[in-house]
Amino acid sequence: MTTYDSTDGECTVSVYREGALAALGHDLRLRVTSWSMEVDGDSPAVEASFDTGSIEVVGVISHGEVDESKPSRSDRDEIERRIRERVLESRRHPVAVFVAARILEDAEGARLSGSLRLHGVERPLEARISTDGERASAAVELDHTDFGIAPVKALLGALRVKPEVEVALWIRRREVQEEPRT
Repeated sequence: MTTYDSTDGECTVSVYREGALAALGHDLRLRVTSWSMEVDGDSPAVEASFDTGSIEVVGVISHGEVDESKPSRSDRDEIERRIRERVLESRRHPVAVFVAARILEDAEGARLSGSLRLHGVERPLEARISTDGERASAAVELDHTDFGIAPVKALLGALRVKPEVEVALWIRRREVQEEPRT
């Protein structure tokens, strides 16, 4: 079993706005700062845990690039507080867990097939896996309303966060360490 965590890679969440007054908001890149993943080298089993209270704002997404100088520190603090308290309800649901017991292969490559438990709701989830040298990554789009998370709205709903969010995870791969023999 090989264990990875936030020192070995990064987990990000991209959220986008919609609505008549969408221009007043920001598309945001968020980072989950506390997570761990166990990979069983003998089988395709993967289990990953994500601390829902550890999300921080990385920056504003504009034209495909992330501007880390925006938003302001006070806006970041407010966004992070709202995500913890109102969106993910981190005190009630402190951990999101992805468990995959199968790797499926097709013409496009491989994908993990499993389930995600988020906000107290479990749903099936598949994540496409890609490798590039010593780096492995997976990305999924999920609809947070499928997990009982209320849509974020402002200005009487004229500014909303889209229900679909993009979650990406990458790690630096390393060889599976064998247990010392006694």
